[in-house]
Amino acid sequence: PSPQYNSILLSSAGGLGPINTIPNDVLFNMTIDQLEVYLAEALKTPEARQAELLAERKQKLVKYLEERGSPLAHIADTLASLKHWKIVLAVSNSESSMGKRCYENNCSGIGVEPGHPLWRSYESKAEWAKDLDRLLERRYKDWTLEDMNGVYNQPGSKNWLMASKQVLEDLQERDIK
Repeated sequence: PSPQYNSILLSSAGGLGPINTIPNDVLFNMTIDQLEVYLAEALKTPEARQAELLAERKQKLVKYLEERGSPLAHIADTLASLKHWKIVLAVSNSESSMGKRCYENNCSGIGVEPGHPLWRSYESKAEWAKDLDRLLERRYKDWTLEDMNGVYNQPGSKNWLMASKQVLEDLQERDIK
């Protein structure tokens, strides 16, 4: 068999596309092993693909957070499963150096400041992350970081924005999806 088929198969999941779109000469020239790998990938359910993506995200997040010395590495499972996980991490970097300076497990300053009537304390950092994710969904889901700067954090700061964006750039560079 041609090595070209091997590289196509090993590219991205389902790289060849649906089986009904693959030319017969390609299928007929695959080894049995190649065909089995292709069919296993092609027949995966969307749920199975999502589970694989989540597992890969968790693994990469743990490594990323450990490299940064972040205590949030211990809640990587929780973070990875959140809808707005990237923004949760980005805001936590701006507000607490990614969990290194949390007060009462609040790593993003929800509720103005400690002692303020709106201040929120949490039993765990995982509970904080879930609450911030809910807040982002409820109030900020269609906002950019630029839009949030000056509203989420008052009066706003170029440093806040820069620290938030740095995390998003890091995640993109490391291909954490």
